[in-house]
Amino acid sequence: MNILIVGVCDIPHSTNTFMVKAFENLGHNVLVYNYRTVLKEKNNDVLEMNNNLMEFIHINKEQDLIVFCKTDVVLPETIRYATSVTQTWYWFMDPIQTARGMGANLLAREATYSSATCEEVKSLFLTTGAKDVFKINEGVDVSLYYNMNIDKKHDIIFFGSYSNKRDQILSYVYEILPSINLLVVGNGMWSECLDNVPAVYNEDLVKYINQSKLSINISRSDSYSDRVALSMACGTMVLSEYTSQIINDFEVNREVVAWRKPEELCSNIEYYLKEEDERNYIAEQGHNKILNTRTWEHSCLKILEAVNYA
Repeated sequence: MNILIVGVCDIPHSTNTFMVKAFENLGHNVLVYNYRTVLKEKNNDVLEMNNNLMEFIHINKEQDLIVFCKTDVVLPETIRYATSVTQTWYWFMDPIQTARGMGANLLAREATYSSATCEEVKSLFLTTGAKDVFKINEGVDVSLYYNMNIDKKHDIIFFGSYSNKRDQILSYVYEILPSINLLVVGNGMWSECLDNVPAVYNEDLVKYINQSKLSINISRSDSYSDRVALSMACGTMVLSEYTSQIINDFEVNREVVAWRKPEELCSNIEYYLKEEDERNYIAEQGHNKILNTRTWEHSCLKILEAVNYA
């Protein structure tokens, strides 16, 4: 099968890069169009970039499927044109706030198929008129994110971008449990009390996760970040803020532990730092869940099954 991926495939830590690799591992031919790079080459002229993309699609008509990955500066009419040429898939992986802010539903409506990683965005797509909408989680490249079996230097890690909510919760944890080793990996104006290092990716991030006993997930919506699956893939137990998507996708207290309030988070931290056997058991079950159901190959196979190319 010939697949064209319109995304960010020239940056190593982009999840689009992992998707390309997975489709290739499954035996398909993949052509890429790095729309943000082309946009820069066109002096940030969105219309010119879209015209270039449509010309690229016209030249490469032999593609069996075109996958648009978020593509926040691709216009609806460009996806409409692509759909007139071949089958198209609009792949969206961000929370509902991002989807509404960039009008992702208007892009999904123009594609043959579309998918979201949470039910809120899936519902938005359906409400706006998109057809054949699926919920498909982002995968994990388990050849990169894996259990290194190294010493645990940190009690807890949080990795992700700054927000007031995240800073407040992590600062509260530090205040209540000042003796724990809490590492924050991410850019932003974090409180001075927090041990913070700038954002890192891929091999550097894998090492930080592996060096941590617990990984905290603080969500921005009713979904959850890929930090949950990445942490599990590295064999680190996850304490995730309670969301409907967490309890739908994972077995709580077996594969992940969910908390609702910062006080409950602190109690869980104290308990699982002491109870090493329980912590290791949950970490192992979460790790197995990722290996068996959440690799990038699993995600790409769901796309292929939907378009009858699996």
